[in-house]
Amino acid sequence: MSSSTFRDQADAWVIRALQLAARGARGILINNHKQNAQQIRTQVEALAPFFTFIGYDDLKVRLNSTPGKKPFCLMTFDDGKAINATETASELLRLGVPAVLYIVTGAMGSEKAFWFDRLTALRTAVGTGALPGYSELEAIPWRVREQTINELCNRFGVEADLLDPTVRVMSWDEATRLQRDGFEIGSHTVNHALLTGETPEEARRQIEDSMKHIVQHGLRACRTFAFPKGRSSHSLVEIALSAGLESTVSTAPTWVRKRDALASLPRLYFKEKATDLHIHTKTLAARAGCLLPNPNREGRRYLFGT
Repeated sequence: MSSSTFRDQADAWVIRALQLAARGARGILINNHKQNAQQIRTQVEALAPFFTFIGYDDLKVRLNSTPGKKPFCLMTFDDGKAINATETASELLRLGVPAVLYIVTGAMGSEKAFWFDRLTALRTAVGTGALPGYSELEAIPWRVREQTINELCNRFGVEADLLDPTVRVMSWDEATRLQRDGFEIGSHTVNHALLTGETPEEARRQIEDSMKHIVQHGLRACRTFAFPKGRSSHSLVEIALSAGLESTVSTAPTWVRKRDALASLPRLYFKEKATDLHIHTKTLAARAGCLLPNPNREGRRYLFGT
């Protein structure tokens, strides 16, 4: 049996299992980042037979109603990369698929890339021996992390390529156009701070100031918030809700369950180059609620039922 035949047969089995798993289910939220037109088309076409794509305005209704013939799927995109505005959104509009885009307000139109893209550029240029790791940098407050990355980039004369739309952050004009086209704009903090590593005061500032920035730039008031890297806690959700947000999303890799509320919702993460088989298999595994580790690197597993 050829490898392609085996993959086809494996995908056929997974598809059948996914059809059964979708019966009576509520739905899923997808956590994307920088998919191009082809990659998002692959994802939409892989999920369309099993789910009804909805917009943010439909989410509250679907959460509070009896599951329909097909569960819902809400697409979300974190970080506000330029490719979301220049390529991804156009393809989603063509396909008739709504989405939420979570932006980092302090980075909008910035001449600096995010710290993780700058670290990737450093690792490519000078190797890993002289550099801290991603996990090491994630463990420190965002101000110290930015200072560390600035010093490393200056020392080695390296910067991330801002001509690359998967690195560059979109502008406020682009975000305004996306909202005008029907996309929901949510907050992803001011500085992509990992809030579980910040003080409660800084966490509140990151949330409240990002909401203010969105309004100050002429967009509709922010209603939803995505925790960077999925790092959240009950107290952080409470801070977000007290700031006036109606929903938050994390990276808990499960389908939406009966016990889940708008205040704190799980999302299933896909990498940019995910194939049909990968998308089908991971979506099926997420249905169990106990098979996938959380990609937030906190090591937690989710053992809840439907």
